[in-house]
Amino acid sequence: DGRRVINTQDIRLCRRTLRDAAARGRSPEKTLAMWDRVLDGETRYIKGFKTTADFLLDTSFTYELGLISRLLGIVRRQFTLEGHNAELWDETARRFEHVVPLDLELLPADSMLREFYGSAVK
Repeated sequence: DGRRVINTQDIRLCRRTLRDAAARGRSPEKTLAMWDRVLDGETRYIKGFKTTADFLLDTSFTYELGLISRLLGIVRRQFTLEGHNAELWDETARRFEHVVPLDLELLPADSMLREFYGSAVK
């Protein structure tokens, strides 16, 4: 219907949560508990300067949504969340339910996403 289902904030939350789980062994609960502070930092130190930046860098990959969809399924089976964070996590993950999960075999060997998502894609 032309509306945006997955926004950039959803992608950033998933990136951070999946990276923390894979690289730091941190539960989604701990990452989500810090999310409000992350958003506050973005507002205070990034968004206000976007209009005066010399250039903006697009860090998206066309196949990243499929990768996130695949990894969300794995991480959601590993961790159980409760309360407000569980609602946020489930709501965000539901947005990816209609995205076809990427077969990890198709992820290019030299993809920067391998470095970012760490052991989750090795």
